[in-house]
Amino acid sequence: MLAKFPGFQPVSIESREAIEKVIAKFPPYSDFNFVSMYSWNVQNKMLVSQLNDNIVVQFKDYTSDAAFLSFIGDTNVDQTIKELLEYSSRNGLSPSLHLIPEHVVGLIKNPEDYVIKEDRDSHDYVVLALKFSELKGSDYASKRNGINKFLAQHSHHAVIKKLEIDEKVAKEIIETFHNWRKESSKNLDDSENELLAIEKLVKNASHFNLDTLGIYIDEDMVGFSIYEMLPNNYAIGHFEKALKSHNGLYDFLKHSTAANLNKRGVTHINYEQDLGIEKLRYSKMLLHPETFLKKFTISAK
Repeated sequence: MLAKFPGFQPVSIESREAIEKVIAKFPPYSDFNFVSMYSWNVQNKMLVSQLNDNIVVQFKDYTSDAAFLSFIGDTNVDQTIKELLEYSSRNGLSPSLHLIPEHVVGLIKNPEDYVIKEDRDSHDYVVLALKFSELKGSDYASKRNGINKFLAQHSHHAVIKKLEIDEKVAKEIIETFHNWRKESSKNLDDSENELLAIEKLVKNASHFNLDTLGIYIDEDMVGFSIYEMLPNNYAIGHFEKALKSHNGLYDFLKHSTAANLNKRGVTHINYEQDLGIEKLRYSKMLLHPETFLKKFTISAK
């Protein structure tokens, strides 16, 4: 059972069943994915509640750390919006609801009562697994070039391994993350939340339906991907790192992951949002998404 609004509780394994019962009605919006919420709740500041049988989440903004409310569900949507906006106003939260899924916005009976704005920075990128595993056509020429560069240097001693996350693999993943961080000139403070999220996920990996690949060169892990298998032939990417010192490795890892997921029956891969970060948007657009899972902000008029 979840706390009843206006009560809240931290996201925990115990809250998983109630959350997934509601989100199962919708496409896999990344912000409401349980594994994502659980992993990134490293400071226990992400809170959940239930209102009108909908899931309410108090998020911290991914870049500014400001608190705001969001929700997903299909029951009494207009009343839920009204109550959440009033609560936000009374409690010093953002005056707008953020990350509201398009499928929820479509259920609003009186949209004229609100200011509803599309939030491009938060849209999830959805790519066809088959298309990205084949990399056919001019759209993927740069990806093929990257893969060919990597294979030209490392084809004789690079190995792709399907991994089960045990203590040894978890240690390799964390070491690879630190190697990536140092190559990227990121100090520990800049990367602490992501590191803690990865550590939390690998420590609790047995609870989840994860698909994990590692790329090894001479027995050393140089890249990894951690994806989650979801219902309805979807997968979602949680963490993916590749050392920049190996030219083309990132393209090779991403392609290998998509090919592996395609073999497992995945048709659509959610690569999550770009947060409005220019370089991240550029790299995600190179994946040539089939569609977006769109999200909106809602404010009172």
